[in-house]
Amino acid sequence: MPTYHKAQLKETCLPFVEVWTLMRKGLDPVARQVLTLFNFYKERDIESAPEEVALSDEEEAELLPVVSALALAAVRSEEIGPGALVSTLGKVRRKPDLFHQGDLPAAVVWELAQDHQRGSEPPGTFSLDIWGDEQIAAPYGPVTPGGEAIAAAAGRAQERIQRKRSPGRPQHPAHEELARQLVPVFLKSEKAITRKPIVVDCRDGKPSYAEAGDFHDFLELILPPLRDFLRERRLAPITTESIVRAAQAHVAARIASRPPSTPDYSHDFDADLFD
Repeated sequence: MPTYHKAQLKETCLPFVEVWTLMRKGLDPVARQVLTLFNFYKERDIESAPEEVALSDEEEAELLPVVSALALAAVRSEEIGPGALVSTLGKVRRKPDLFHQGDLPAAVVWELAQDHQRGSEPPGTFSLDIWGDEQIAAPYGPVTPGGEAIAAAAGRAQERIQRKRSPGRPQHPAHEELARQLVPVFLKSEKAITRKPIVVDCRDGKPSYAEAGDFHDFLELILPPLRDFLRERRLAPITTESIVRAAQAHVAARIASRPPSTPDYSHDFDADLFD
């Protein structure tokens, strides 16, 4: 059965600075555990300060990539998915005055701008008609689009996005973002990104398994502030297992793109000489 998505007619995303602050504050209870995992204190031959002592500038700098990864994943989680975009553009197509009220999410306005036309010129040529304002210096005179132009742009954008949609449940955007951001960060721990099953229960002689591993444990340590953010804003939850799988795929792709070079010891040896 087809899945129907609710139109999103209001901007709900928090500014990035606010999201970043939430993630940094959420890491307070485990900040020095993370730094210990990264060998921060071992490399400097110093002791970790008590939990109640504020982090030094150097400690904050070391923790920064983790905070940024969580903040980026939170922002990505608030993105409007293709299904919701199609539904919202369909609503704007039927009621173009929604655009002129100025409350549409930025993602919807961006899609309208890509398909806006004044006449027969290529779509998007006069995109500043849609998302520009008096503070932007346009190379042409912006024209406020009428309802008919907005409806037409919404229809084109709706059809364009619908053509690109694929069946099945969409992937959570935070999984890939966290994998990509956290793989190089975690490698400071000098531990491998591996998956291993452990028995967590056994009933009627049948064991139940769960995933474990160093990277899995690291994620469980740092993900609570992001999980709180997603739950409070009623966004789709993330799973540690999916991030681990995405991280392994990311590592494999990096290795495949840069195969190890083998020195050439042939010294111009020509096998044809021995035929």
